[in-house]
Parts: sequence; C-alpha cells; structure tokens
Amino acid sequence: MKSFNSLLLTTFILSLFIACSSGGSDSLNPEISGCMDGCAENYNSEATIEDNSCMYDILGVYTIDDFIVDGESYFNSNTFENAYVNAYYEFDISVNSGASWEFIATLSDGTIEQDYGTFTNTDTTITLVSDIDNSQSTFTITNINCNELDAEGTFDGSLISFETTYGVNLPVAGCMDDCAENYNSEATIEDNSCMYDILGVYTIDDFIVDGESYFNSNTFENAYVNAYYEFDISVNSGASWEFIATLSDGTIEQDYGTFTNTDTTITLVSDIDNSQSTFTITNINCNELDAVGTFDGSLISFETTLKTN
Repeated sequence: MKSFNSLLLTTFILSLFIACSSGGSDSLNPEISGCMDGCAENYNSEATIEDNSCMYDILGVYTIDDFIVDGESYFNSNTFENAYVNAYYEFDISVNSGASWEFIATLSDGTIEQDYGTFTNTDTTITLVSDIDNSQSTFTITNINCNELDAEGTFDGSLISFETTYGVNLPVAGCMDDCAENYNSEATIEDNSCMYDILGVYTIDDFIVDGESYFNSNTFENAYVNAYYEFDISVNSGASWEFIATLSDGTIEQDYGTFTNTDTTITLVSDIDNSQSTFTITNINCNELDAVGTFDGSLISFETTLKTN
C-alpha cells in the first residue's frame, strides 16, 4: 500500500512538472502583434504576428508605372496620340518650401508635362495642391510599402489612379529599331538616331520626275514597267550603284557608277556620262529607302522597297 501511494505521489509531481514546463514556455514566448516589415517606420523586431499597422515614409522619387484616367492608361499610344513615355512623382520636405511635390512626364512628341506644389498626407491619403493653378486633389492610398506607392482619387470630374515604384528608372534615349546598325536594346525613348546599311537591291515602287510618275503610262508613252536600284561594295569597284528599268516597249534603261553616302544623303556618280546627283534621304528603315533630289534641272524623287530574296 505504501509503495502504491508513493507511485501516485511520483506521478502527480511529474504531471505538475510537465504542466509547469508547458505553461512556462508560453510565458517566455508570447505572441506579439506589430509591424513586421523591416523598412517601415514603426517596424517591431519582436513582433510575431503582422497586424497591418506598418507606416511608411512617402518621401522620395517614384517612377510611375501606370497613370489611368477614367479607365484609360495615359501610357497607351493607341488611345492617346501624345501618350506618356515616362513619368515620375517626387515628394520632398525642406526648410524653405515645406512638404513639396512634383510631377513630370515625357510625352511621345518629346514635350514635357509638369505640375508641382505642396502636399499633406495621412496614413491613408495624399492631398496635392498645385502651385500652377491652385487646384487640389486628394488620393486614397491603395497600396504602400517600401517599394510601391499606389493611389486613386478624383480630379476635375475624372477618376485617376496611379501605380508607382520607388526609385527613378531614367529614360534611355537611343535607336529602338532592332534591325538598325546602332540599335540600343536598353533604349526606352526613340531619338531618331538610327543608322541603316543601304547596301542591297531595292525595287523602285515609284519614280517621280517634276511631279509625274514614270510608271504612269497615261503620261509617258514608254513608261517604266519595273525598275530597281542596287547598292554594293566590293574590293575591286568600291561603293557601286546600278539602276535598271524595263520600259513598256521591252527596252532596258540602265545607269551605273560609284556612290558615297551619309546618314541623310546619297550621291551618285555615273560611269556613263560622269554626271553627279545628290539625293536627300526622306525615309529609311530596314525595308525602305526613299529620297529626293535634282538632276539636269528636274526634281526627282523615288520610293523603294528592299528586296528580301
């Protein structure tokens, strides 16, 4: 009987030990609610449960990823003829100007759209007052963290929303035509600097002399049926060109010689009569070469398409 009572006592003490140990563990590691985002102003390093209380400093420069007015993105060139190419917001505080903001957008025609003024904000809103026209707009913050600031509001009867990313993605100007010789894969703005290799055979789509097309049989009794230019470079002849046209009576018109060119001009020197004519390039890309110039007192222009086979 004594040994049985001892066994009961030992079991009871062990149970108390386990219970105390479990209870002690909970008290040593309590659950703590708080902001768990390390870059927030009120980050709580001891928090174990995110309570969505994080507060963020909105100061800085934000690249605008999208700017939507009444459901239409101002970055959509299919909707807006002069769409945004890039844009940003900047929020700053200084001793002289207080809390200031600036909006700058580059449009597709190269012009700049700008507004600026003062702002106030809460944890959930941003109110912008323009120094340009004294207008005021209040935006409700829909998403904010250390990398993003998105908001929506109304201005002048329109519903406006924007999505931004912290930091500036500066626009890169360059040639954006991937078949050009100086194509820049990192360019975000076309600066019309593309340079093209004019070598190849070009079908002449139209050849106009003093306003009249040489392909028009109503104007010319012996009109062009087809024609082409060829530009080539070889070790023996250097930069050479050739013009061949088939006329409606079956005869062939031909000229050839040497050429020089710049980004904007082509100068042809004939080996047949030593004449020289300089054409200004009016359109050039990987598929077309159009130019205009004068020869023997006549205004000549031609439109061509690069032959691919």
